[in-house]
Amino acid sequence: MNLGPHLYSKLLRWDGGIENILPDLTTGLPEQVDETTYTYKLKPDTKFSDGSPLTSEDVKFTYERIAKAENASPHRYKAGPLASVDTPDEQTITFKLSEPFAPFISFSATGWMMILSKKFVDAAGDRFQDVLGSGPYVISARQKGVSTQFKRNPNHHNPERPYPDEMDFRVIPDAATLDAAVIANELDFAASGTDKSRIEAMLAANKDLTDMEHASHHWNMFIMNCRDTNLVFKDKRMRQAMNLLIDRELYQAIVHSTGGRPSGPVTWGFSNYAIPQDDLIQRPGYRPDKDEDIKEAKALMEAAGFPDGVKLQCATVTAAAHATYNAGALALKDQLAQYGVELELGVTDMAGIQAKRAEGNFDCMVYVNGGSQEIDEHIYGPHRTGQARNVNGFSNDAIDALLDKQRITLDDAERKSIIMEVQELLLDEVPTAWLADPIYHSLVNKRLIGYQPWLVFDRSSELYDAWIKA
Repeated sequence: MNLGPHLYSKLLRWDGGIENILPDLTTGLPEQVDETTYTYKLKPDTKFSDGSPLTSEDVKFTYERIAKAENASPHRYKAGPLASVDTPDEQTITFKLSEPFAPFISFSATGWMMILSKKFVDAAGDRFQDVLGSGPYVISARQKGVSTQFKRNPNHHNPERPYPDEMDFRVIPDAATLDAAVIANELDFAASGTDKSRIEAMLAANKDLTDMEHASHHWNMFIMNCRDTNLVFKDKRMRQAMNLLIDRELYQAIVHSTGGRPSGPVTWGFSNYAIPQDDLIQRPGYRPDKDEDIKEAKALMEAAGFPDGVKLQCATVTAAAHATYNAGALALKDQLAQYGVELELGVTDMAGIQAKRAEGNFDCMVYVNGGSQEIDEHIYGPHRTGQARNVNGFSNDAIDALLDKQRITLDDAERKSIIMEVQELLLDEVPTAWLADPIYHSLVNKRLIGYQPWLVFDRSSELYDAWIKA
């Protein structure tokens, strides 16, 4: 999601502040004759970067490709309960859903719904490696693992974008090298840092940097395996005990030195749907005075049959592979050890931890997840029975019913009320102990004007209005 938004377009796009949905390839938001029918009009003469026409057939192909069960797209749900896609002419697309789906327009504006060329994919095959999009840029040169250079797409549908004629994205895995490049004005921005000492050092060394503080739609979690095969966490009392024992303020101080706030099932950065902070910090597991939490946790562990503690297999990775996974696991290992909860860290690589998630081969893990601008992605996939993102193996009929209900509820206020009810039930069931999510710092050179810190995986708004001051 770092390069794709600069190469592809969508029907719609979100603005950088995640407040408004705007047209991208289309002339406007869709017309709706009823609750299940959406009609879009493409802008006149839309093209892919090679000059070939981008038509309604390409949009139909893209959505049907995502929606087909046999393709097993992890983003299949973003196409909604798609019944049909009609293309009466080259500029008109009508989506018909089998039932109301509240997130449909919002998901169409997210970064994974990039429109593909049917002709190109048919020729290249499903596992294509080359790029043919309709976004603001095309790739001019690329050295894998080093850098990707972009130049302006002469066939972009918006003649006023992009502002810069060229961009250079560099891959710099070594932190010291990256920091040196920022200090030397070789890079125009370094996005979303959470290491206070590094940030302060760069700001002190380069007076041309602006420090932009912001939230994010990413959340830190202590995932517990809720499957019936897991003798510890299939018991809700043990999950509740872990939630009570974790000191979120201490976790935040150790893992994210820039500071942050505790989060419930929806991260505090997603303020429209998050439980308000003054409410959250009064709750068990979140209240500043841990004495009562610890007392309750010990009683729960004893009632569950673990009065002397428990040994858990905690999957993680090396610090180089993912700093937060590693630091988070170490932080919780030290915290929980004083209560007889021993985390045996099973260190693997990123492929290994993904395999453990898929197989359910773990007791617990610290994990960082994220989503799009649409709230459904934050609550449905991770908690609905049988969903791919439900790595806990968690299942609760009452929560499932509410998650399904919010999807078909088109009134915003009513839908938000359902989502808040879901969070209340999740805080009782605690399939996951939601931890504390950081304040991010994006360092931006003063010559870069219009930069928008990215709040979600979709980075299409990050540089949409940006330009370099001569």
